Amino acid sequence: MNFPSTSDQICSKYVANYIPTSEAVFKEMGFRLPFSPFQVGLFQWLELCPSQLHPNSYPFIKAFKLVCQYLHVSPSKDLFFSIFFVRWETNIKGGLKWVSFRQNERLFDAFELGTADGFKEWFFLMRPRTKIALSNMLKTIEKPHARGGVAFTRIPCFNFFWYMDHFEYKPKLYKCKYTRLSSREKLDHD
Repeated sequence: MNFPSTSDQICSKYVANYIPTSEAVFKEMGFRLPFSPFQVGLFQWLELCPSQLHPNSYPFIKAFKLVCQYLHVSPSKDLFFSIFFVRWETNIKGGLKWVSFRQNERLFDAFELGTADGFKEWFFLMRPRTKIALSNMLKTIEKPHARGGVAFTRIPCFNFFWYMDHFEYKPKLYKCKYTRLSSREKLDHD
């Protein structure tokens, strides 16, 4: 773990695979590393850095995963987005700022972050260091070497910094209609 300087913001770009992370996600919501394959898949699909997701949305991910585990259902992004939808939150000037989840029908009570005014200032930088964290957050790819042979390099499994390409798509792109679910997911949904 590393600490940002007082002039840094959670949306700043950091080097050396540091990921800005809201303290509230870990302290108040009990998230732990490594992220599950399901969580990594959500960040990949949404093209987001984990800190771009509003902290109040993390409990929905956790509740969904726990319900799936209890019901012996495999969590999938399609099943998740058949229950939840993406909503964008803007700042005072009207610029896009956060991504959050909302429910189509109320299945879970919403968690309201107790320190909503201060969560933006309380963040830290994390960097994968152990083998488990490295394999969870970085994938190894082969690249042809200029002199022949193959070189191996590690790239992030999801964005490590705030990435604005997510906002090029309309939020409805991330919605999964019931009819698009696989037969197994339809059974799990019902």
